[in-house]
Amino acid sequence: MREHREAAGLSLELCAAKLGYDPSALSRFENAKRAVPPDVPEKLDVLFNTGRLFTVMYRMIKHDVHPGRYRLSMEYEDVAIQIAEYAGQVMPGLLQTPDYARSLLRAGRPDATDDELSDLVAARMGRQAILARDVPPIYSAVLDEAVLCRPVGSHAIMRDQLARILPLCDGARTTIRVLPFEHGEHPLLGGLLVLLTLPDGKVGAWVEGSNHGQMLEHPDLVRERQRAYDRVSAYSLPTGQSADLIKTAMERYAA
Repeated sequence: MREHREAAGLSLELCAAKLGYDPSALSRFENAKRAVPPDVPEKLDVLFNTGRLFTVMYRMIKHDVHPGRYRLSMEYEDVAIQIAEYAGQVMPGLLQTPDYARSLLRAGRPDATDDELSDLVAARMGRQAILARDVPPIYSAVLDEAVLCRPVGSHAIMRDQLARILPLCDGARTTIRVLPFEHGEHPLLGGLLVLLTLPDGKVGAWVEGSNHGQMLEHPDLVRERQRAYDRVSAYSLPTGQSADLIKTAMERYAA
């Protein structure tokens, strides 16, 4: 909330006035010292022209059984100057197309309504705004080859998804590399790891399995994950060969 307010050039007092709240109350919202009232997220989306980002995030946090855990990872992601992640099964959320995201979410939540799925997709797409900033974080990803080979949604959805990441393989501030099947076992097999570096140099590690996720902040635990990521990164193909492998996968989905 504070980052969007400052990016808009609004003082605490002016922003509070536009939202219809006292500046002291807004300060407590920003510092997580007071629960955000249900009318505030929609007002924030209008004020900052963020679509439904705040509205959807509010709904997700309100209904999450572990809101603090996910809130912390989102706070890290929102201010990170460098993001490095390994994905072993599916495309990372920051790289997903809307159709790919919807297909995944529907598989995980078969009883969700279309509106609920739309909210979840909107929240995921809203996160991707960090990569479109004037000065985005340096982003690197290692994708297991399984991410390219497992069809999600349909062949058309997969073609669009792979086309989305292809120009990011060797971008100005993005790098995507593929870990080929030929390598075999490795320390991150089957999971998800995201390393988030903050402006002060602190690094947090988000680790996730099929049904759980955890934000690690203790330096020893983070260093252990950093070493695992470095090993997996070393096993991965160079960006050019990774791009060729992605193109080959796209051709298979064109059949």
